[in-house]
Amino acid sequence: MTKPTFKPNAPGRNFLSPILSRTAFVASVAILSASWGSVTARAQLIYSQTFDTDPSANWVVLQGSTAGQKSLANFQFNYSTVGIPEAPHSGNLSSGKATTGLKLMANVDPTTQLGSSVIGCGLSASPTDFSISDNFDMHVDMWANYNGVNTANIVGPIAYNSNTSMVTGGGGSGSTILYGCGYGTAGTAAQIAGSADSVYVGVTSDNGSSAEVRIYTPNNSWSIQDAIYQNICTTTPAPGGYNYVYNNSTGSLNFLSISNTSAPVWTNHFPVTQPPAAQTNLWLQQHYIQCTPGVPAFAWHDVEVQKIGPIIVYSIDGLIAATANSAVAGAPAGSYLTFLASDINGNASTDPNFTNLNFVVFDNIRVSNYVNVVSGSVTTPGASEIGPTPGVFTLTRSSAGVPLTVNFTLTGTATNGVQYQTVPTSVTFASTATSTNITITPIDDGVPRVPTSVILTILNGGANYTGAGSSTLFIADGDTPTIDITAGPSQMYERYASDYLAFQLTRRGRLTAANTVTLNYAGTAVAGSDYVSTNSILLDIGVQATNAIIYPIRNATYTGNKTIIATVGAVSGGGAAGVATNNTAKIIDSEYAPTPATLADSLTGDPSSELGKWAITYGTGDLTNHASDYSVDFGYDLSSASVGPAPGGNTTALHMTCNKSSGTGANVGAPGAVNVYYTNAPLSGNYAVRFNMNLVEGQNNLNTMQNEGAIFGVNHTGTCSNWWYSAGVNSGQVYGSDGVWYFVSSQFGGTLSGEYQEFTGVGGTNNNTGWTRVLGKAASSYTSIFKNNPGPFTSVDDTFKQTGGVVANGSPAFNYDASTWSDVEIRQINNIVTMSINHTAIFTYTNTTVWTNGYLMLGYADVTGNGQTPDSSVYYANLSVVNFATPLVTQSSQSGGNVVIKFTASPNDSAALFNVLGSASLSPANFADIGTAAVITSLGGGSFQATITPSGSQQYYRIGRKD
Repeated sequence: MTKPTFKPNAPGRNFLSPILSRTAFVASVAILSASWGSVTARAQLIYSQTFDTDPSANWVVLQGSTAGQKSLANFQFNYSTVGIPEAPHSGNLSSGKATTGLKLMANVDPTTQLGSSVIGCGLSASPTDFSISDNFDMHVDMWANYNGVNTANIVGPIAYNSNTSMVTGGGGSGSTILYGCGYGTAGTAAQIAGSADSVYVGVTSDNGSSAEVRIYTPNNSWSIQDAIYQNICTTTPAPGGYNYVYNNSTGSLNFLSISNTSAPVWTNHFPVTQPPAAQTNLWLQQHYIQCTPGVPAFAWHDVEVQKIGPIIVYSIDGLIAATANSAVAGAPAGSYLTFLASDINGNASTDPNFTNLNFVVFDNIRVSNYVNVVSGSVTTPGASEIGPTPGVFTLTRSSAGVPLTVNFTLTGTATNGVQYQTVPTSVTFASTATSTNITITPIDDGVPRVPTSVILTILNGGANYTGAGSSTLFIADGDTPTIDITAGPSQMYERYASDYLAFQLTRRGRLTAANTVTLNYAGTAVAGSDYVSTNSILLDIGVQATNAIIYPIRNATYTGNKTIIATVGAVSGGGAAGVATNNTAKIIDSEYAPTPATLADSLTGDPSSELGKWAITYGTGDLTNHASDYSVDFGYDLSSASVGPAPGGNTTALHMTCNKSSGTGANVGAPGAVNVYYTNAPLSGNYAVRFNMNLVEGQNNLNTMQNEGAIFGVNHTGTCSNWWYSAGVNSGQVYGSDGVWYFVSSQFGGTLSGEYQEFTGVGGTNNNTGWTRVLGKAASSYTSIFKNNPGPFTSVDDTFKQTGGVVANGSPAFNYDASTWSDVEIRQINNIVTMSINHTAIFTYTNTTVWTNGYLMLGYADVTGNGQTPDSSVYYANLSVVNFATPLVTQSSQSGGNVVIKFTASPNDSAALFNVLGSASLSPANFADIGTAAVITSLGGGSFQATITPSGSQQYYRIGRKD
């Protein structure tokens, strides 16, 4: 039997090249979560470290600190001196000093021994007498310790944080410190937050962090939080975080969903835990803290790192926390293990016990190999019904010498025995063979299809072998093609020349000849007047699908939204029209119905003419150092910021930003927001506030989550500081909050609560909890509406890629186009408040608060206090307010099978200003325009009639205004 390779002192050893293709990995994830936990019994121990003696001569310690700061490593730390019990596996491995381990501390000020305020401090340690490039399984005992409050040296108030179920304040550490381990470093650079040549995973020990589990990879050195970096998401997310999906076609990492932070799935595994009694006896302050559910602190945990083929799996107590596939995560640069501690935020601690209590301990490292690994690959990929032409899977094993029977499954969109000849689901290696083939011979079933897939997944074989995942083979169809059509994205905004909608053509059947497709268009929009049409599309040899792209033509008068219906006409080259599904798209009119404005302010005036109309407030988490860290600039020259002119051509506008003062320590920026209230015009009744907005994302967004954005609202008193607190410095100031207001983030992935958030005020309260978040929505819901690359918006996400869904522009300092302005409206009709961007409703809220009238507000917020560059800001222009006469229903009846509703409004209104909204329930959010199912006519003198053709099911109707 061939022994596995593991060579000491070999930092240049490369990570195994990917065995699985990206498509092949899709099915392998289920095997990871279902079966890998049982394979360790088949492994052989090849490396161990108990730290009974000091091994530092054979380890490299790499610092990630700057500005003279320091992180500490102790290779023979007696953790019983800080009240920590013996690690679970010490009795089996240690030879006497059972309570010694590797202690790592991040970000210690070398002069004071307190926590420093330098972001990016930390260290990693790697054993240089052991490296491995073969498959392995590592286990290590890990203890995460921290302190949260210091009653002996209080520098701030002690308060109960309802968000984290923890006592905080005083002199304890407020920073997020990451403790973890991984594989694949070359041993030349510290593996800390923001730096990764390996795959490593860390857990945070502090309560209330935005994510408790974070994975870092060579392709993404900034954390993917509570997530897995692979083609699809199959494992359970950690509390409060994102699921990510890697998009093979675009090479980008996109959000899939957001987990519910109120019910984290890890709470059953990591319950609320307090420090051990032996530790609280030593430090009284430890009596005041506990970890929240889901945080793996104040207890020993079994951390496991597995490598099989190109896949790294990280588990805590047998629960898979994260996985990485080198095909998408990036191949590690070396073959060393790594253990690390990293301070993410760099918030200074004033606790003299910082070095005693904030650390991680690793003990009892055990690395085992896998004796026989069976993997699969596609060696003949071109399977086709034409011929037929077979495809071939090849299975290989890492050692030979005896016959070996391997079991596998065959799944995918092709069915065994239907789309290809029946294949047994096991194969036997000859005694001397290290590879064997499985042939897939297609069957022509006479049905035009897109290529079908065959996914071979190797099942684990008990003590005989370990299966290393899956691989995928595709079968090309041989039938006469048909062309399907569907719309997506199915909406574009009239004013943006760079906006678009697409009709996707998908060819089912053979791809061996070219087809030219003629498209036919119908609907209320007119080609040449409302849009630029694409009438002929080529599907060349081998092309499965393509898009017909449609661009808008601006009509500066109000016409209402229009529809485009596309169908497949003639198909040349042998083929026919297929299925048309969801093939109706929409052009969103960028104009409002003509209604006289009661307030109109272009916001282009100089400060002397504007400031008398406005009241300015600023709220911040650190009034001592940042009482005036904001900018409100009327008549700001847009060209000086490389921002395009506002709609209408004005080159000046209102510019706002906050938290841009530079500094270190306590002078680093704090979260907060600046508000300006138009106190010359109180609003009440039914009205709409409208303005243009250009939100610009700062340069530093390329390296960190920004959590900055625009903030605006209605029904304010004009005296409160409306803002919400996400993270960072907050010294417990008292703030008032009122009205109905909104936050719009400038970055995809910038906030766990959603890029679009709706709030109401609840009055003054401590710790800036004087607001109620009504609802948060993720930018992922709007990627096909607010488009980016291609598209009118240009902001980047936290993986450095242009990603749609946010109405923001990238920094002109990085040559991004910042010319796109959006149209924002806040409308109140009968206490139903709707916020729309580009005539797309984002929030609809029935206002049950006391704030039903007051002033409008514009502003800018930094909710984490990261202190971005000055280009992180917002520009406002063309502010207006219109008042509405409320449609009043006077009669409803049925006539000739129709529903007839009569109503009154202003005599100056026209029938075109109204529409009928329908819903199966009374929930305001469910009402939608029923379109041509309603015909509205004027009866004269401000009286109108709506004649509705019922849908057949129970419906509730409302009369709405389009303006």
